[in-house]
Amino acid sequence: MLDGLWLAILVGEVNRMATAITTIPRARFAATMAVSCAVAIAAGLFMAWRGGADADTLVAIGIALGVLASVCVVPLLGPPLVSDDSWGMVVLGTGAMRTMLALGAMLVLIEMQGLPRRPVAAGILTGAVMMMVAEAVAAVRLLAWRDRQKAALRGAMGTSDKTKTSSAGTPASSGSTT
Repeated sequence: MLDGLWLAILVGEVNRMATAITTIPRARFAATMAVSCAVAIAAGLFMAWRGGADADTLVAIGIALGVLASVCVVPLLGPPLVSDDSWGMVVLGTGAMRTMLALGAMLVLIEMQGLPRRPVAAGILTGAVMMMVAEAVAAVRLLAWRDRQKAALRGAMGTSDKTKTSSAGTPASSGSTT
């Protein structure tokens, strides 16, 4: 009876440690996205300036790009709102949300505010695409890191989800072949 209790405590501690080891490092994602968004906003403003934007147009584009950058906060929300298991899907959803916001910003600035089409489109599209690429690369790298951590933990615990192979490299048979 006492051995079973100790085993349950040990398994609980291993599971707790596994959860702590394999959580998404949101601080690393936040730092990456902060730098990436700053570079994307600067690049968007530069492209708008090269497209012939005046000072008022640059301010409007800067505000729009700031709104697009603020979407990066959503994946940083911790559990229970954004769990580690659904984090990748949340990042995908924020990319879609950023796309819709970029299209809406261009529509408002060009059609409703009467700002010049070329600098607005060049600035907002440059900034939005750079943010989305940076976000996707950061997410893929962090999810791959988490998968490697989980695999290493499973290997250390002696468990694996993959088929065991024999020394010859072929799947090991579990019975006789007839």
